[in-house]
Amino acid sequence: MVNNIGKPPIIIIDDEPSQLERLSHLFDNDFRCYTANNGESGLRTVDQLANDRPLVICDVKLPDIIGFDVCRSIKSRHPDICVILLTAFNDKALRIEGLNAYADNYLDKGTSDQEIQLIIRNVYNTFKPRQLIEPPNSSAVTTDKVIEFEVQVRDRILEYFSRPTVDRDADSITVIGMAKYFHATTRTFQRR
Repeated sequence: MVNNIGKPPIIIIDDEPSQLERLSHLFDNDFRCYTANNGESGLRTVDQLANDRPLVICDVKLPDIIGFDVCRSIKSRHPDICVILLTAFNDKALRIEGLNAYADNYLDKGTSDQEIQLIIRNVYNTFKPRQLIEPPNSSAVTTDKVIEFEVQVRDRILEYFSRPTVDRDADSITVIGMAKYFHATTRTFQRR
């Protein structure tokens, strides 16, 4: 187990297990990671850790409470806690609504891991400038899994175009078709 002594807390609230795993993995070297799979559980965790001023990353679409209301609740009880909303539904109207809910930032789930790490580092250093968090390595923070997945997608597309035209099913290389081929939801495939 990783030594968490002295690390600042970060709370990740998301109902999607793969997203919780992704973000926990991104921050486990620099933060004590706490996760919650719904708004109510996330709010309890925030209240328990409020004295440590955790940084909170919250999905907008949760099963019990919309992320905007989770953010408002946190800010009303603990205005000095930084809340970042993270969602796949990132259009201008929703960003404005999130910022009106007092979110400190609003990120798209499709944002690269390296960019998320840098944004979180910068936000945290703004809120607690005395505690330094090392920046991620400036070289690409890509993992073998990401590269492997991109290669698999490329190979699938090349294989499709190597077939005779009469043997091609155009739906198989659409986003929906590719998601089905890789046994993922369309949303997950697009993020990956």
